[in-house]
Amino acid sequence: INPGNSGGPLFNAQGEVVGINTAIFSRTGGSNGISFAIPSDAVKGVVAQLQKNGRVERGYLGVKVQMLNQDLAEGLGLKEPIGALVAEVTEDSPAEKAGLKEGDVILRFNGKAVDEMNDLPKLVASTPLGQRVPLELLRKGKPMNLSATLEVLPQEENIAPVEETAETSEAMQQQIGLVISPLTPQVRAQNRIPNTVQGVMVVRVNGTAQQAGLRRGDVIAEADWKPLRDAGGLRDALNARAGKTLLLRVWRADGYLFISIDVPSKNAQ
Repeated sequence: INPGNSGGPLFNAQGEVVGINTAIFSRTGGSNGISFAIPSDAVKGVVAQLQKNGRVERGYLGVKVQMLNQDLAEGLGLKEPIGALVAEVTEDSPAEKAGLKEGDVILRFNGKAVDEMNDLPKLVASTPLGQRVPLELLRKGKPMNLSATLEVLPQEENIAPVEETAETSEAMQQQIGLVISPLTPQVRAQNRIPNTVQGVMVVRVNGTAQQAGLRRGDVIAEADWKPLRDAGGLRDALNARAGKTLLLRVWRADGYLFISIDVPSKNAQ
């Protein structure tokens, strides 16, 4: 793909259009490198909407999902890491109206299997607006069936990045290498944490907690499905799950996600 070719057709050896060229990644800027194209099947739907409405509208469910690994699956009571884990449900969205909750694992959408996280956005985007679709999911290990009516995908807002704060008060969690801070007004202001987010903020992380995926600046909102208000709540959860897996719900800059931590046994501490 040379400069100026973006937006042109991508042909196969039979002369059939299989995509629309979009960009090239090249060390020199020349035509040698990796090219990218929009698949023709996706283009067909876009063209049809442009011809009919003059704009493209995609389906909107209103959930933030994350990939499941084996540790998360065990923490959620699943035998294997399949499906899309709902980390956050947008307020007043089709998902909230349908009754979806954080921690749900979506297994089928509109009759089609959701084997992993990436399957769900594609299925939602390809579903006609206003259509009521059935959902099959697991909630805390129990199967459930819901239905949702898709709406128009709203325009995304830019979210300011979180700035890490200097350490304030320390609540040492020796078991997993974690230092946390209460969400004081100063901490919220320095790190641009919304008032709707409650919990304790990570100010230093290493060892087991870091290996599990926690980062400095994260806000731990829930531990073992229970809301956190102070360091004591997290300490109690760690002690209760010693030698087992502890499931955390964490707020990170652009929304919520789940993290599973293997807590060392008391004898190992």
